[in-house]
Amino acid sequence: ASALTVGGGGWRKALALFRRKDAEWQSQRLNDRELFVASLEERCARALEADDLRALRAVLRAAAAAMSAPRRRPLAAEAPSPMDVAAAERLVSQLQRRVRLLALQALERLDIEDPRVRPAVDRIVA
Repeated sequence: ASALTVGGGGWRKALALFRRKDAEWQSQRLNDRELFVASLEERCARALEADDLRALRAVLRAAAAAMSAPRRRPLAAEAPSPMDVAAAERLVSQLQRRVRLLALQALERLDIEDPRVRPAVDRIVA
């Protein structure tokens, strides 16, 4: 079954929560994003320690929303495409590495077939 049909209402609520986190992330400046990720790292550590699956789902949603799409590496014959300002900032701050690590930590404990995590998982694998 596709992600659109899995779980009915649970999936719709999860999608709404994910979209809210995505909008929140997109509206933040780099300094705010640094604080957001640091807070997320603390929340993840507490959730893992307490084995709090609800909190881990929230961490996963936020981490997935913060992920940028991977960029294709240039072929040997191609000139590398220049990084945009946002990409350079992400590289310098290593935010993407940190949010991917958070997503992996949450996914180790969560069921990826759970409709409540499907929107985040779909974003990660897209």
